[in-house]
Amino acid sequence: HLIALKLISIKTNHLKDFVQTDLPLAIKHVVKVLTKTSDLKTVFLDASKGMKEPLRSHFIEMSRLMISGSHDKALMKFAKDSDSIWAYSFAFIMASYKESSKKSEIIRNLTLLGSMMEAENLNAERSLTERKPIIILNNILAILGILTFILNIWKNDYALTFFFETPGGVMALIGGFTFLGLTLIVNFMVGKKRY
Repeated sequence: HLIALKLISIKTNHLKDFVQTDLPLAIKHVVKVLTKTSDLKTVFLDASKGMKEPLRSHFIEMSRLMISGSHDKALMKFAKDSDSIWAYSFAFIMASYKESSKKSEIIRNLTLLGSMMEAENLNAERSLTERKPIIILNNILAILGILTFILNIWKNDYALTFFFETPGGVMALIGGFTFLGLTLIVNFMVGKKRY
């Protein structure tokens, strides 16, 4: 049960993952709209039109929160919800726009942030591509191990007796499948993009 939940959580995309992949494009939209208008509520609402979900919903929510509350709270809510250093950087850049920075500095900082994120995404993709053959080999070896065990149980009466009727065999069976499960979990973790 715990292994299945861990595998599901490993494969589930969280807002942090979407921020990592989609925020560079969102930043481009923000910069584009920011060159036309200075009102952050309008900037986030108009920029959201060119984004994908779930980032789009969060930008619309930021715009809505800015109408009813402070800009800083809306930006920090987005950063906290995404739990990403990039989102915090984005929020601090946008908060500094309202406080003291010039529009040209903000646009330059946003462009730099977007290009840094794109470079990191490219490096993560390359790293994943380099690890792919090793992950595939590990999965093939795990499957071969399971098939060998099943074939051994099927063809060898002593193995059947040993693994299912003796305490040492049961412990070996439990230990073997535990390590096999841990190997598969590690393969899933290594196979997921890390930013």
